[in-house]
Amino acid sequence: MTRTGRFYAEIYGCSLNRGEAELVLRALEAAGHSPVGSPDDGDLALLFTCTVVGTTERRMVAAARALPTPLLIGGCMASAQADLFQSVRPDARLFSPPGYGDMIDEALGLLSGGPE
Repeated sequence: MTRTGRFYAEIYGCSLNRGEAELVLRALEAAGHSPVGSPDDGDLALLFTCTVVGTTERRMVAAARALPTPLLIGGCMASAQADLFQSVRPDARLFSPPGYGDMIDEALGLLSGGPE
């Protein structure tokens, strides 16, 4: 029996990044999984990032530190600054925007209780 899971998402950045993140979230919802408003209520956390400087970059790194496991991080900052994310969250899985199909597959597996 397949279980349905709950996911929490934080999205930062430009309208393109937000649009791509929404496609990922819609795919999870279409598979029967539910978004939640608090990271503590989710079975999975997703963080969508954008390469920026200053305050927003620090906020994304702080979010990566604080979000629960399992954590999937997507977006251009995850690609451009993968070493930074790996240093603060070595357990997180990173996905570049072209790899969002893989991100969806991994999220669906985690939310359905399948293999990681």
